Amino acid sequence: MEQILPSLAPARNAVNKPKHRPRHTQETFILTPNNPSVTFQAAIFDCDGLLADTETPDYDAWRMLYDEHGLTLDLQDWAARIGIAKGHDLADWHEALAQVVGPAYDRDATAKRRQAHYARAMQTLTPMPGVISLLDALADEGIPSAVASNSERAWVDRVLQITGLTGRFAAIATADEVNSPKPAPDVYLLAAHRLAILPAQCLAFEDSPRGIAAAHAAGMLTVAVPTALTRHLDWAQAHHLLQTLEEATPETLRRAFAKQE
Repeated sequence: MEQILPSLAPARNAVNKPKHRPRHTQETFILTPNNPSVTFQAAIFDCDGLLADTETPDYDAWRMLYDEHGLTLDLQDWAARIGIAKGHDLADWHEALAQVVGPAYDRDATAKRRQAHYARAMQTLTPMPGVISLLDALADEGIPSAVASNSERAWVDRVLQITGLTGRFAAIATADEVNSPKPAPDVYLLAAHRLAILPAQCLAFEDSPRGIAAAHAAGMLTVAVPTALTRHLDWAQAHHLLQTLEEATPETLRRAFAKQE
């Protein structure tokens, strides 16, 4: 069951009164009884946790290591750090293990075990439910899709290759290409720039509040699609909330936003 959240006025007004329309695109929706006046000309997707669940295997790997020493890896602590760009997360998941094991704790050996567990999970990585059908529906309506990720480009390319999504996106923007990662808007603004579409005419899909904040700061309409790891977090800033992308089609999305007019 989908939930409609309050619209954010600046983004809504920007969609209704765009300053100009890129010359290479055309209006995606026409005002008819079955096509509300809400328009969006592009869809921009987060990668990790949204296009593919790369986050649960990492949590499971650390949880396995914690379990071996009688420790509990707190889900809320982990979820609070989802979406933080590489090099910006100060959490040290080794610390609790080192305190239990003592001076004999081997950080490198633990890291290798965690990486091996994660690598095995990555081999069977698939797109999240609803991703392919939504991308197909967007393509059928001539709506370009892009990726805006807090990960590095090499990682995003790897995820897309494993999941068979390579070539499905007209543009990709990653954290290693911008000055500030999410929750700053930089990566979303770069994705919109590469699409040559105004940010206010883009619909952003995210699985973390940090990502929602970034898209909101960029002036985009936002759709939150929480995972099992992030479902308990605060989604008040999102315009629209889905349980899964299987609920999303271009028509259901424009109807959802039309209700907020």
